[in-house]
Amino acid sequence: MFQARDILDTNKRDKMSLDRAHYEEKSLDYFSGSRPEIEAVLPEQCSKVLEIGCGAGQVMARIKQTRKIVRSVGIDLMPAAIEQAKLIFDEATAANVETSDLPNEQFDLIIALDVLEHLSDPWRMIQRLHALLVPGGTIVVSLPHVGHWTVSWPLLTKGQWDYTSEGLLDRTHLRFFSRRGAEDLMTSSGLVIEKLQPDRVYPAWMRRFSPSFRWYAGRIFEMIFPSHLLVYRFLIRAGHIAPRQA
Repeated sequence: MFQARDILDTNKRDKMSLDRAHYEEKSLDYFSGSRPEIEAVLPEQCSKVLEIGCGAGQVMARIKQTRKIVRSVGIDLMPAAIEQAKLIFDEATAANVETSDLPNEQFDLIIALDVLEHLSDPWRMIQRLHALLVPGGTIVVSLPHVGHWTVSWPLLTKGQWDYTSEGLLDRTHLRFFSRRGAEDLMTSSGLVIEKLQPDRVYPAWMRRFSPSFRWYAGRIFEMIFPSHLLVYRFLIRAGHIAPRQA
C-alpha cells in the first residue's frame, strides 16, 4: 500500500490546509454521484483502475457493475468521503494528489472527473498520470466548460463573474477551460485524444420538456447562437496511441 507523503515545506502545508477548509464547507453530496454520462467515453474493457478525486466511490461502484475490475485504487482530499470509498475500492487513501506520492503501480484506466480544474498545475498532473498508464491504457476526465451560457452571458451583458459554492464558478476552481484549452491539457504529455464528448446542459425551462424536444430546441438554438454556449463540460478519453481508423 502506498503512503501519502507530503513534499511541501511548512508554509505550503499551511496553504494546503486552508484549501481543504473550503471543501470541508461542502456537504457529502458534493463528493457523491455515479456520473452515468461518462459511459460514453469509458473504454469497453479495463481491469486495473485508479480514480483521483474519487469521492465516496459511486463512480467506481457503477463501473464494477459493467466491467471486470481486478484492482481499484481511489484517492480523495476529504477523509469523510474516503471512509465511504473504502467500502468500494480495494485501496482508498485521503491525500492531496498535488502534494503526495501517487501509487507505485500502473493502471489501464485512470479517471479524474471534475478534478483537474481544482489543481494549481493540472498539466503536471497529466504528466504524472500518464506515467502510470500501461501501454494502451487510457485516461478519462471530465472538465467544466467556461464558455457555457450561464458563465459567458452574465459576463458579457452585466460584467459579472461571481463565484459560487458549486458549479462552473465553484470557488475552489483554480483553472478554467475552453474546448481548445481542454484539448491542449490532455495532449500536453503526448497523449492522444481518442474521444471527446460535449455534455450539454440546457436552460431550466427547456429541461421541463422531453429529451426529443430538447434535442430539436437545441438544434434551433445552435442555428442562432454559437453551439458551445450549451456545452457544460467536456468528457474526454485520451490514450498512449492514436485511435484506430474506423
